[in-house]
Amino acid sequence: MGKSNNVLLLQGPIGPYFFQLGKFLQDQGKTVYKLNFNGGDNFYYPLNHFARAYFEPIHGFKDYLINFIQENDIDSVVCFGHRREYHVIAKQVCEEMGGDLSFWSFEEGYLRPHYITFEKWGVNSASVLPRNAEFYLDNESKIPEMRAPRPLVASFFERFWLAMHYYMAMYFCGVQFKHYIHHRDRRVLRYMGAWALSGWRKWFYRPKEYVLAKSIEDSSFPDFFIVPLQVHNDSQVKTFGCAKNVPAFVRNVLRSFSKGADKDVHSIFKHHPMDRGFNHYGEFILKLSQKYGVADRVHYVFDIPMPIFLRKAKGMVVINSTSGLSALLHNMPVKAMGQAPYDFEGLTDQQPLSRFWGDPQKPDPNVFNAYRAYLLCRTQLNANFYINNS
Repeated sequence: MGKSNNVLLLQGPIGPYFFQLGKFLQDQGKTVYKLNFNGGDNFYYPLNHFARAYFEPIHGFKDYLINFIQENDIDSVVCFGHRREYHVIAKQVCEEMGGDLSFWSFEEGYLRPHYITFEKWGVNSASVLPRNAEFYLDNESKIPEMRAPRPLVASFFERFWLAMHYYMAMYFCGVQFKHYIHHRDRRVLRYMGAWALSGWRKWFYRPKEYVLAKSIEDSSFPDFFIVPLQVHNDSQVKTFGCAKNVPAFVRNVLRSFSKGADKDVHSIFKHHPMDRGFNHYGEFILKLSQKYGVADRVHYVFDIPMPIFLRKAKGMVVINSTSGLSALLHNMPVKAMGQAPYDFEGLTDQQPLSRFWGDPQKPDPNVFNAYRAYLLCRTQLNANFYINNS
């Protein structure tokens, strides 16, 4: 975005990050505009001459955006979450208008923690980065050495506090923004209840998971594969997944595990922390495990830290989660079932899942090091959406 002069910010992450970003860009001499779509957007980025609200139905947004871009000579459109309905339209507009107009997307970091992702034309499975080992090996010598990141991690309660303010503001301005289409459940009481339930589950399952974690750490637990689950409404699951939803993915994995894994090998399904209060797959996984005759070798956890698994697991099975990158960092075999930007020869295991259980293939460390260096230099920012980054 170095050559951008007139920047339009669409929806950002929950919290003041886009307001801070706008101030930063203004300090760099940029003219920054903002479009808000609900009361939560207004709460964290107050309306002014450059920050405006869109109140109309979504079918009129394309024409509105085209006019806004032309009237204000916008050369860069920036959003968080490129699969949100308004952002999908914005990307299409940028592609159709062409010229110097570009579309940029923020997302959670590929290389967590301490990083966020910022890419041109889309992130994750929509990333335009090449998916072949030769490209990264050829470019490795051109990448400068990156210094260690500042440690930036937001607590559960920091995120909870930001989310509550956002959804309450969205609720109280609901009539004003009656045409707004949200990418998640917008019922405030349900959302507040889900976050409260998430905190309770975190506390309730801690003793049981502590025992399991200790057995893994001291190597008394049997060999196992780790299967991270993704948020139920993650656009990467819906658009680029191997199945229509998370339960379908779980069913496919368990069926294959029951047939292909050695009888003394276990599997551990890890719930996504941001989905903890919205879904519980425990009973579903138990019934399927019993059906396939592997109930004594299948486990389901909420909050055991991922690094514990990454140090001990035989391999990882994912849809297209960035957890796969964390596993590759630990030289762990990874089988990606959906479309993932890191799913190519040299990084992930390219054989069928049925064969992965018995002969998981580790990544080529040379390829991974070159790939990671490129990501850090070209797509990752040392920042956190939910804390003060100054």
